[in-house]
Amino acid sequence: MTARRVRFILGIVLAVGFVGRIVAARLGPVLYPDAYFQSLEPAWTRVTGEGMKTWEWTDGLRSWVLPGYHGAWMALGRSLGLRGSTIGEMIRLSWGLLSMFMVWAAWRAGASCARQLRPRHPCCACGHLVFDQPAPMGFVGDAPPAGWQGGLVAAFLMATFPLLALYSVEPLTELPSMIVLIVAFALVAEQTELDPREGKGRAVIIGTLLSLAVCLRIVNGALVLLPAIWLAARHRWRDLAILAGTALVPVALFGIVDRLTWGHFFGSFLAFIKFNIIQGRAAEFGTEPATWYLAGIWARLPIGLAILVLPAICGLRATWPFVLSAAGLLGYISTQAHKEERFALLFWPFLLIAAGTVLGHWLFSRAPPSNGGAAPSRLRRWLTRAKQLVIVAGMLAVVVDGARHLRQFDFDISHARLDGQAWVARQKNATGLLLDWHFYTGATVWFGRDLPQVKYEPELLSNRLFSHVLAGKGSSVDSQARRAGFVPKFDRHAIVVLERSR
Repeated sequence: MTARRVRFILGIVLAVGFVGRIVAARLGPVLYPDAYFQSLEPAWTRVTGEGMKTWEWTDGLRSWVLPGYHGAWMALGRSLGLRGSTIGEMIRLSWGLLSMFMVWAAWRAGASCARQLRPRHPCCACGHLVFDQPAPMGFVGDAPPAGWQGGLVAAFLMATFPLLALYSVEPLTELPSMIVLIVAFALVAEQTELDPREGKGRAVIIGTLLSLAVCLRIVNGALVLLPAIWLAARHRWRDLAILAGTALVPVALFGIVDRLTWGHFFGSFLAFIKFNIIQGRAAEFGTEPATWYLAGIWARLPIGLAILVLPAICGLRATWPFVLSAAGLLGYISTQAHKEERFALLFWPFLLIAAGTVLGHWLFSRAPPSNGGAAPSRLRRWLTRAKQLVIVAGMLAVVVDGARHLRQFDFDISHARLDGQAWVARQKNATGLLLDWHFYTGATVWFGRDLPQVKYEPELLSNRLFSHVLAGKGSSVDSQARRAGFVPKFDRHAIVVLERSR
């Protein structure tokens, strides 16, 4: 395989991932109300002075860093005259595009791990195993980097796995933390291949990313131990010292922001620990058994899960950091009573990289010579082709199986709800909006107008201040509004917007 062909295939993989995330941003369901009321709505409130405040922003459990990032987008969009719904869609799409860094990381990590699967031999009587010769980490002339096979398959799985594409546009802390953590793991994989005297700049980036991942999502803190163990196993003590030093930068940033917004250094961090760990109050939002995550993962990929797990384990010599991270994540979050699928989302990138590494190594391996270096026999060539067809079929089965089981979620809110809000905001005769599910919407961001937006109550139908009603098609709210003289004007999927006619 030439470098040009590898680049071409990688470009196609990236393009497919890009298109998938655009589709997810526009057509995918709104998965979590928290994405808007914990992340976008606080920023919109600061920028416009209009919005709703949930309890986390009263009790100080959230950092303002991520809403501050979204607020910058909102301020820029408003200065350009964009509507709130347009800004919100842009933010969703921007996260989908940023998630493409995970595809790039899968390419780098898969190639690095695949290089660790090449043959080794004893260097001397001590029996220590070494590689025959150094393997190029980058493109050299017309030759692709060694391990490109594992890199391409890992990138393909990361780009096309439907569940990741769908979640890639959710502006929650899980997503940015996952992105920077996977990129950091890819850089660590390459770092372990370098001479101990090299990679100082890379170590600075790794330390910053690992710290940022934890600051964005405290629960991911335990996963930072794996890169540290990985580097320690390669005796890269200087890198560990650099990591420890640069990790202080994001920590200081989040601490200062808490001081400026909540009045105490690390105020949101301490409040989060108190609420979730010490008091255990997250259980107030629902509890599930310890096996809930395992059952959910199996339900998402009943056929493809074995196709991923078996190769990942077979290549454990190279994939152990990713396999242990995936298993460790499931292990410790399963001990918490309150469970949501998004908390375990990071399991999939780790597994996809580990499996892609080995599947790629198997897919492109050549048939061994039959006799003393002679060309492989016809039978062996046929067997090699058959093996390749099975692997390709397995990869496609993972994608198809993942797509077939995207029907149910913890929260499955139709994107049409956001579109309905945006449609009302564009109507010149709009004076107020009644919502059947007050918190299952795009909040004030998608409405984007200084008009009352209130939870539906039957007695409010007679109040002429409210010109429109947003409800589920065929619901009791829909029927009551029609009887009160409202007529449907916007109809999309299971959502209808009715307008006052008299």
